[in-house]
Amino acid sequence: MPLSHLALKRITNEDLTQLVADQIRESKTIEFKQHLNLEGDKAKVEFLSDITAFANTDGGDLVYGIADASGCAGELVGMRNLDLDSIQQKIENLLRTWVQPRIRGIEFHPISLDESGSIALVIRIPKSIDAPHLVKMNGGGGGPVRFCGRNSNGKFDLDINEIRSSLLETVGRTEALREFRRARINQFIACESPVQYWSTTLLVLHVLPMIGATRPVVLTTEDLVTVSTHQGLRPIDVSNFVSGQFNFDGLISRDSSSTLQRASTVQIFRNGYVEAVNCTIIQPQPDYVFGPMNKMLIFSSKLQIEVRGAFSRYIDMLKSCGIRYPFVVSMSLIRVKGYGLAQDPGRGSNRIDRDHLLMDEQLLESESQPLASVLDPMFDQLWNACGWEAAPRET
Repeated sequence: MPLSHLALKRITNEDLTQLVADQIRESKTIEFKQHLNLEGDKAKVEFLSDITAFANTDGGDLVYGIADASGCAGELVGMRNLDLDSIQQKIENLLRTWVQPRIRGIEFHPISLDESGSIALVIRIPKSIDAPHLVKMNGGGGGPVRFCGRNSNGKFDLDINEIRSSLLETVGRTEALREFRRARINQFIACESPVQYWSTTLLVLHVLPMIGATRPVVLTTEDLVTVSTHQGLRPIDVSNFVSGQFNFDGLISRDSSSTLQRASTVQIFRNGYVEAVNCTIIQPQPDYVFGPMNKMLIFSSKLQIEVRGAFSRYIDMLKSCGIRYPFVVSMSLIRVKGYGLAQDPGRGSNRIDRDHLLMDEQLLESESQPLASVLDPMFDQLWNACGWEAAPRET
């Protein structure tokens, strides 16, 4: 089995040894190289063509330190005397200078093979949301360019129709993600969701892997069975929950209440999309807590803690299924007009002036990107809606 099912940082010497033992063939998503050569324009173009070919297709792993034996993983030879920091900096500079548009989310993982300093290097390239990427053959502003893609036989040059198709796919993929979110939110607003909740004031989170916008089915029934008891399926603000149960869309997990109406659910769709809905965090408080004038308050610290934990669980669950970055994440608050923040009720805060808050979608590009970098802007928008400059940062 190739490496795509493993988190990059968890790939070990043993995993590479197994690739060789199994004589894994190079494919659309993995390629083996004995050496890393970045000297001279020809070598640079070839290296960058390999990178962009993965990014323009389905993403994948370039594995350096394994000899290619007739298209299969040959001997694990490793590489010696490499200054990894210098090499990574050089690669990043090449990508910045020679490739357009910029490829986001490329990750590097060196793997020690023995005590002598021999290493392998895995470069993981995500499927790009900005494809197609071109390589400038001379590294300068003008001159010839190269567009590459990949198939089961390796890298190839894209023709004009394939370039046009890639451009249209990128636009269509982005719109498909937005349309999915809009359609689901409209269902909740119209109270037409297949699941009935005991309140119409809802917190809705979405984690949408980019690959789900290009393939109708990403998760098989076997995959869904595997994650049906995964802790990542725990709904928001719930300690006890019912393990995932199949439904028409895929798999749903819910709170363990025996009532017909739900307090919190997590739906994982067959294309890998995850949707979490909760109606307990944002609710009017009893009059005796803050008085009748201040009972519609959002406890932002609790909301932020629960949202951070939920997004982390759902992304880990998707990665356990082999679904890779990038992910588009979003947060929506339904029917919250008139609510304020409970952080400082004595000082007071503005009340939300509209029924629904749909925070901007955020892109989580790679495993190395902090989750806070995509959650903080969404929390800021909630605080902005209540008249504050920004949400407090996690300490």
